[in-house]
Amino acid sequence: MSDSESDSDDERLKKQPRADDPQAVEELRRQRRQAVKAAAETARAKAKKPSTKRKQRRVEEFLAAKKQRRQKLARQDKEACLRKARQDRQFKSFPYEKDHIEEATMQNYKAGPKAYQKFFLQRDGVRWADITAEGIRTFFRETTCHKPPTLDKYARGLQWHLYHQWERLKTEKKDTARRRQEDQLDKHDELTDHLSPEDWELFNKTQLENASLSKEELRGTGITAVGSLQAWADNLALFSCIIRSKTTREMQWSDQAARIEPMVEVNIAHNENGRIEIHSVLRHKNPLFDSRFARSCHLFYLWEKKRKKILKAGDKSWQREMISPGSKNPLKGRCAATQARYIRSVQNRLSIRSRKVTHFGRKQGIKWLMKSGIPMADVQKAAKFAQQMNKHFNMSYADDTPLTVQVAMAGFPEEARVSNFSDGYRIPREHAKVDEKAVQELLKDLCPWIDREYNKAKKRNERARLKAGRDLTEEGVLRFLQESKRLFLEDAAYMQDEFPDLPIYELKVFQSPHWDSFKKAILAAEADPESFLPPRKDLPSRILEVVSILSNELAAVKEAVHNVGGQVQRGAAGSAYRLSAFVS
Repeated sequence: MSDSESDSDDERLKKQPRADDPQAVEELRRQRRQAVKAAAETARAKAKKPSTKRKQRRVEEFLAAKKQRRQKLARQDKEACLRKARQDRQFKSFPYEKDHIEEATMQNYKAGPKAYQKFFLQRDGVRWADITAEGIRTFFRETTCHKPPTLDKYARGLQWHLYHQWERLKTEKKDTARRRQEDQLDKHDELTDHLSPEDWELFNKTQLENASLSKEELRGTGITAVGSLQAWADNLALFSCIIRSKTTREMQWSDQAARIEPMVEVNIAHNENGRIEIHSVLRHKNPLFDSRFARSCHLFYLWEKKRKKILKAGDKSWQREMISPGSKNPLKGRCAATQARYIRSVQNRLSIRSRKVTHFGRKQGIKWLMKSGIPMADVQKAAKFAQQMNKHFNMSYADDTPLTVQVAMAGFPEEARVSNFSDGYRIPREHAKVDEKAVQELLKDLCPWIDREYNKAKKRNERARLKAGRDLTEEGVLRFLQESKRLFLEDAAYMQDEFPDLPIYELKVFQSPHWDSFKKAILAAEADPESFLPPRKDLPSRILEVVSILSNELAAVKEAVHNVGGQVQRGAAGSAYRLSAFVS
């Protein structure tokens, strides 16, 4: 088509058709339909034309994703191979368990401690190598529980946990051997803590020096701040080392005024089954060195003065408050963390190897028990031996052992346990003659909510039909706080004259009219302890009294030897006769 024809067509389309010319109108409509159809075909042709650039981008994305998936699968296969090889290396010492362990994941490891605890609390006398997956499945099938656990998961988790525990014990054994080599000690020797009278004097002097140190000086010893329970454990370990001395205990306790008493109480911590950990607690005669009194000061002051009965998890700000008494001056006290520091500093300066009374010494513990006069049958029953061939303790905690075993592990002599601690091993203020009605009024003024909550918890446990419905933890902790109230009042009465400006004496209980009479009775008992304490009935203490009398007589004889020569023979003969008559 030429340009002239196209121009003529455009001009003809632009012209308005005449109304009386239907052919022209029809022609115009036909041309318009053809133009629309041609435009549509052109658009479809453009759409069907392939885009080379877009197709290339999609192919590259697909290939990259495919490569990533292939690399991920290869990495997973490699990790699986490494995990299998690591497990084969780890379980070489477990010939009985290798066939039962296929997948020991972290999820199974978390379930292990719970299964481990439930299994060993109800199945005594089982070796670790005899624990198989089938035996654990049988145990859990026999155990009645509302939600039975996944047996395979618990079996693998238990065996995985046993492996970690075994590795931890091997590591501790290596560390013990290394320390013995550094200190040049023989493992076959009995590692008893010995304190001579000179060490006693150094101990008392060091305690007073460290009690008067500032925070900056204590911080320079490299001791980290710990909680009140850790301070309690350190104090317990320190005094357990002192009483386990080879020297005469009666002479030390009478001369150095370091009488202590054993007390069976509850620990704040509890296990997953709700059982309270029972252990022996040593109470020092001087509340300044008693971490239990320091903890009571903090708790009662916090609850009564600041009205904070709930401590948030991880909140240790209350441990840094100056509430418990300190030796620096009466205006400044000591916080729980500071007390823990100076106790640890005393141990380091005296080179004392501390052992907690709450733990048995395994093989060394058997020696101590046997030398304390406890029959081997009772030792095996109390210690829960894993096997007759393995002479070590299956359970290291002394929470369910007899009192005689606990006292023997604490280092008390045989005569103290036989006489049930009625021969002078008591604190005077514990036996002060006080008005019990006045004491009850004082106890009501100090945290009365403890008594109410304890009675409620006790009634709830009595009404509980099932054993699982009893909350022994709540009842035990409240009972511990209830017993601590009276001990706190006794120690506070003993310390008030020395530290009158402490914040604890601002509490309501110290403003009671019954407080003065109670305080006078406590101070009177401390001033004359022999009049309040039971008489000593043990033979070693009576021998010491006779020996002291004889030593005084011999000293007098030596002074008079230059004047009268015959008095020496008569005095020595008379003294020997009295001693032989007493012993016979």
